[in-house]
Amino acid sequence: MRSFSLSLAEACAVVRRFGGLPVFAHPGAYPDCPDPVAAVRSAVTDGALGLEAFHPYNKTRRPANGSGNLVTKFERMADELGLVKTGGTDFHGRSTDVEIGDIGLTEEGYRQIGY
Repeated sequence: MRSFSLSLAEACAVVRRFGGLPVFAHPGAYPDCPDPVAAVRSAVTDGALGLEAFHPYNKTRRPANGSGNLVTKFERMADELGLVKTGGTDFHGRSTDVEIGDIGLTEEGYRQIGY
């Protein structure tokens, strides 16, 4: 059991204080989240500066809140909100058919986050 907890705003502030980029990870993959768009907007209010737009939703888990092209939706949302777009495979072992490198950032995407 944890002995402490942080609010999202506190966590974002800590990440930024130490030179990191607080990013909302795979916003369309939380089945208990009825409105991922509202959740992203709330995270931005709390200090998130990036959004994991590129994620293999179709391979790792059933997308929350219906179907549709979630990558395109979150890519547009990141542009609208001025967020850095991140991405990755979210690889957690061989329990899915996702391989490391299946999805991720372009060279330009890495430049945008400072790498």
